Amino acid sequence: MDGVAGFVGGLFCKVPLGITQCASGSERVIIGRWVIVAALAVIASYFLMRNPRRA
Repeated sequence: MDGVAGFVGGLFCKVPLGITQCASGSERVIIGRWVIVAALAVIASYFLMRNPRRA
């Protein structure tokens, strides 16, 4: 899981957003985990807004 989070964090660090915590691999893993959690939250809220009766 750390490999996936590190990969996502590495991709997200390449986007010029002013993130300065991309120096080490462990910081990329932390950023990657936050990006994955945020993406899952956006997807879940989309499905809940789209069809709230199933929830």
